[in-house]
Amino acid sequence: MNYTLKELHAQACKIHGETEVKARLRRFYLRLLKVNAKPKSPDAELYNKILDDLNRVSGFAWELCENTKKLIKARCDEGATLDIFTKIHAYKAQEWLKNPDCRKYLRPSTLYRKSNWDRYKQESNNAKSRNYKERNYKPGW
Repeated sequence: MNYTLKELHAQACKIHGETEVKARLRRFYLRLLKVNAKPKSPDAELYNKILDDLNRVSGFAWELCENTKKLIKARCDEGATLDIFTKIHAYKAQEWLKNPDCRKYLRPSTLYRKSNWDRYKQESNNAKSRNYKERNYKPGW
């Protein structure tokens, strides 16, 4: 049997009462709006680009696991872009690949951890400006 929306609404009101039906519809619409308003999470292509860059720079072969996806998503939700990830990879690889003791920390769980992220981002930005100043420094001026 095919019912119209009006008929279904009338039937639901008879069973549950009009107040309950209105409340359920309101909750349903609010939930629908909330789901549609959520920002889209980074897709698999972005995850792969980020991890491929880390593997390229570090020489390791990290695989994309659920924990790494969660860490990348969290940093992207904070506003991180592919460019920021690549800057941090390059800076930390330059710093840590020289030292065998630090080399083991060039991994997603360390680089993308919330407690480290802001510091690494700041360090990579400062290093860029420091290199620029050193190249343009002219003694005697």
